[in-house]
Amino acid sequence: MSECTCSSPEEAIARLAQQGGKVDEDTIAQLYDQLKPIEPSFLCKDGGEWEGGVFDTGHSGIAVVKNINWAGKTFKSENDVDSAMVYDKDGNRVWCEQYGHARLREVKFR
Repeated sequence: MSECTCSSPEEAIARLAQQGGKVDEDTIAQLYDQLKPIEPSFLCKDGGEWEGGVFDTGHSGIAVVKNINWAGKTFKSENDVDSAMVYDKDGNRVWCEQYGHARLREVKFR
């Protein structure tokens, strides 16, 4: 990762996302370990539509995300999540039925 004089791990992650290109997996892990936890309800705020993205760590799953034209996730409520939203041929954000629905469950780590 290039030198960053970021004031927070959130800012550092946002900068990495804007830069694009290959990112070392350890760099991402170190930044994520510094993030503050959120409540599951936070993901549902303001309609719950979250834009998807990936960090290119070389993982084989990146090709899958690109192939389905992944748009993100929609958190309608803690018990109703559209786990894979994609862009259709007209550029509309639609639910990808083959990936089904999901529920949020809070997991505490460390």
